[in-house]
Amino acid sequence: MTFAQRSVAGEDSTRPQRIDTAEATLVAPAPKRLKRKTIEAVERATRIGGIGRSARAALAALARTANNDQPNGKIFKHRETLCAETGMSSATWYRAQRELLDLGLITVDAQVRKRFGRFAGAYIYLTEKATVLLGLTDAEENAPEIDNDKSDEIRDSALPVTSSSEQPSLKTRVLFTEDRFPYAFQKRQQDRLPQDLTRLRALGLEVNLIFWLMRKAKEHGHFLSDVVNATWDSLAKARVPKAYLLALLAARTDFSAIRRAKAAEEADARARLEDRDFVRSVLTAAARQRFVDAKGNQFEVESDGSSVLVIAAATAVKSRLVGTSLTEFAKRLHSGAYTTAEVCAPNRSVGQELGKLSKKGASTLSALRAMLAVRTASETPISGKTASVA
Repeated sequence: MTFAQRSVAGEDSTRPQRIDTAEATLVAPAPKRLKRKTIEAVERATRIGGIGRSARAALAALARTANNDQPNGKIFKHRETLCAETGMSSATWYRAQRELLDLGLITVDAQVRKRFGRFAGAYIYLTEKATVLLGLTDAEENAPEIDNDKSDEIRDSALPVTSSSEQPSLKTRVLFTEDRFPYAFQKRQQDRLPQDLTRLRALGLEVNLIFWLMRKAKEHGHFLSDVVNATWDSLAKARVPKAYLLALLAARTDFSAIRRAKAAEEADARARLEDRDFVRSVLTAAARQRFVDAKGNQFEVESDGSSVLVIAAATAVKSRLVGTSLTEFAKRLHSGAYTTAEVCAPNRSVGQELGKLSKKGASTLSALRAMLAVRTASETPISGKTASVA
């Protein structure tokens, strides 16, 4: 028993019908009207002898694109489009292009670098020999017949001689390099690492690996310099630095913020060190001198330059300047905010004054002891008589 009929379920109308005919899969190309000269050039290219089948197909595709008015001009087509039209792969196209270059039928521009790191298009040109063979240009009546022995001479005449030292322009035609090596005038990948990444070489990382890690860091939204500076202490102790770096690059940590914080701490430390050296140099030059400010307060710098004795003008209270107040005093003294009152004696300081007071106290104590000894000596006989009488 059938629970759902096809008419009820709607399978007879909604199920896609299978197409077995191959004619329905064919797509008609866009209409294109070619000139008679272009059609003849394409037909001649398919019948040229002495070259391979791929080279003939490539030459026909170039003849189909060439301008009849300027057959030796640029071929304004991408190589991907030419490969799609001829049904070739990229490798097959470049082999056919090399064969046409060797025969002197085409020339290729040097792919120079333009602004913003982009490369100019390596345009293809048809030579005079190719345009004559394809019938795009009329050969002169007195011109000798072109044979295979003179193909090298024709190719050399079609290619202008350029020195290797000067950079060719976009219109300079040079032979295509099969090995795809860049020319000497092109800007390659920088061969020197940034200054903050050279220490990775000490960890056993090669230069190419460091450049690869820089690219990986950029893909994850980081800079390798920030990662290295933020985690260098742990990275230097890592057993496998490459694996550790890859794990750090995959982390969602703001290494740039950590680097800025460390840079701020280092800047503060350098500022404190510079302030300490500045205070030491200023106070050493002003040692054993007394200065007065606009309010009448006196500042006496000790001989070692470690502190400053301050005598208030209103209360005559003495205090010392240390720490940040000492730094502020040195800066104001260097700017000329104080006037020199007098130069103290070389042997005069607070410690020496305290020493003098201690000496005075010691002499006074010794005098008191002498007086007590004299009094004791004068009272001893009287006590003896008293004892005998008793």
